[in-house]
Order: sequence, then C-alpha cells, then structure tokens
Amino acid sequence: MFNITNTQSAVRNQSISNEELKEVLPEDEIWSKISIFFASEYQIEVQSCIAYLCHPPETASPEEIKSKFECLRTVAFPAYADNIQCS
Repeated sequence: MFNITNTQSAVRNQSISNEELKEVLPEDEIWSKISIFFASEYQIEVQSCIAYLCHPPETASPEEIKSKFECLRTVAFPAYADNIQCS
C-alpha cells in the first residue's frame, strides 16, 4: 500500500537535509562579519581581496598576501582599520 502522507514527509525531510548540507563559502562568511568596516563603494574590491585571501594561488608570495590586507586597511573606515591585521 502506498501512503502519500509518509512520502510527503520524507520528501520534506530530504529537502531540509539538503539545505543543511549547503556549504557557506569562507569568503561569504567573512564578508557577512566585516562588511560594516567598508563603504558600499568598495564592496567589489573588498570582496575580491577576501576571495583572494581565502583561496590564494599556490604562487602567492607573502608580500602579495600582505598587500591584500593593506588594501583592506586602506579602504576600511578609519575606526575599523586597526581591526584588519596580517599576522
């Protein structure tokens, strides 16, 4: 016997499980936490720097990494610039 109620319930649970499995990209998570540090006019530039820092090319030098942090510090609101550091 086919029970429609059980099938709908299973489909709904599967849908919820699939949503839980969606991975949040590290750059999206970081952006959501620090977006207030920057004026909206710098959003694209900042997101590009964050993406680079989260996924640097294998050939990235320490100087290139540091320059991305410096770029972020430069375009941040002055009150937040000291919160951006390269260790």
